Amino acid sequence: MLRWKGQKKNGFVSYMILLIAMMTIGTWVAWLHTMQITYQSMMDEYRFVRCQYGIERGIVLGTNKKFFLAHQKEITGSGSPKYVLEETDTERIEAILYKEQEEQLYCLRLLCTDVETETNIKKDVYIKTIYKNDILETIQIEWVRE
Repeated sequence: MLRWKGQKKNGFVSYMILLIAMMTIGTWVAWLHTMQITYQSMMDEYRFVRCQYGIERGIVLGTNKKFFLAHQKEITGSGSPKYVLEETDTERIEAILYKEQEEQLYCLRLLCTDVETETNIKKDVYIKTIYKNDILETIQIEWVRE
């Protein structure tokens, strides 16, 4: 036990223990809050990357000859109906085809939506159709716009 000359100061130790405990708890709570924000931002980034990958799959599915020929008659200047290219329990990839003013140029609007959060990514893929003897030979991707 500590001995002081004059007045006893035993309350000082109690206050120091209380102060250290409060600082420890405060630091722990701040660390938990930081980890929660970090985890949430990592999950958001994961969903974003998954939707980016979904857009890439949508480009492959939407520029498929079979898909294009099956829906070519439905394309108007204001766009075709919305097609669901792929749907899983985590994301949905939708496409709309537009006819551009330039001949044989089309816009494939892709929309990938995360089912849980309804976060979505949209890209416009401009494609050009190349015909040989009035038969669709290939579909070329001209450019992609965010």
